[in-house]
Amino acid sequence: MTLLAEAPRSGYDLERAAAERRLRNWTPLGTSSVYFLLDSLVRRGLAAARERPGKRGPRRRVCALTARGRAALDAAVAGAFADVRGPAAEPDLALMNLYRAPGFAASLAGYARALEARLAETRRARRSAGGGPWALAPRLIFDRHVAFLRAELGWSRRARRALERRSR
Repeated sequence: MTLLAEAPRSGYDLERAAAERRLRNWTPLGTSSVYFLLDSLVRRGLAAARERPGKRGPRRRVCALTARGRAALDAAVAGAFADVRGPAAEPDLALMNLYRAPGFAASLAGYARALEARLAETRRARRSAGGGPWALAPRLIFDRHVAFLRAELGWSRRARRALERRSR
C-alpha cells in the first residue's frame, strides 16, 4: 500500500519498485503475491483500478489508493508501534515443554546456526541496499532485523549454556 500511496502503479510497476528497492531482501514478496494483493485491495475498496495502454506491450491495470485505502494505510502506520509486542509464542511453548527432551540442546544449537546465517545474509542485504530518495526506510528495516537477530542469537547462546550447566 505504501508504494501505491506514492503513485498509482500497475503490478509490473510494483514489481520494478520492489526490485529497485530490494524489498525481497527483507520480506517474502512473490510476483504472484503482488497481483493477488492488488486484486484484494480493489475488491475491498482500498484501491481503484483503471486500464492504461502499455508502452510497448499489453494494456496495464493501474491501481491507486482510494480515500478509504489511504485511511487504512494511515491507521496501520499509526498503529505499527503503538503496542509493544512480545516474542512469538511457539518457542515459548517449546521451552516450557521440551527443554528436558533429548536433542533439545542440539535443536537450540541448530537454531543459533540458522540465526547466524540469517544475520550474515541480512547484513549483506543492508550493505547492498543502495541509495536514492527511498533508501532510509529499507536501512531502518534492515537495522531493526539485525537488532532482533543479534538479540535472539545472544539469547539462544545464553539458553544453551544454561542447559549445559543444568545437565552437568
